[in-house]
Amino acid sequence: MVEFVEIESYDDILNAFLGFESCFPKICTNEERMKSYALKLMKNAVVTVALTDGCISGIASYYANDKETCEGYISMFGVKSGFRGKHIGQKLMEHCISIMKMRGMETVKLEVKETNTVAMAFYKAVGFEVYGPSRASYMYMQKVI
Repeated sequence: MVEFVEIESYDDILNAFLGFESCFPKICTNEERMKSYALKLMKNAVVTVALTDGCISGIASYYANDKETCEGYISMFGVKSGFRGKHIGQKLMEHCISIMKMRGMETVKLEVKETNTVAMAFYKAVGFEVYGPSRASYMYMQKVI
């Protein structure tokens, strides 16, 4: 059984990063970067973890506060390797999108590295389409909700 919990405290966000080194190596392998990012998320984003049998199996951070463009933005999304293939990512994405929709967002955007074909395939499977290039070697993907 999977349940979703929004976490808000700095320590909870920082601790949630543990075990996601393979998903987010630039953040999770550098302590200062990890602390800085946790602080940014605490102040500005929604951070949701997926719990499977009491263990954190997935994490997502997203922004759903742009009332002008009504565009949500997923800044981080990952499922721990031992939990992949169990539809946790799909359920976590559905949960995040439902929260964004309740907060008035009409589209959701994210960035993905062009070489991350597994992530791109997942995002396409849950309804995202390639929107165009962002920064070097990254693509924007978008979904109308």
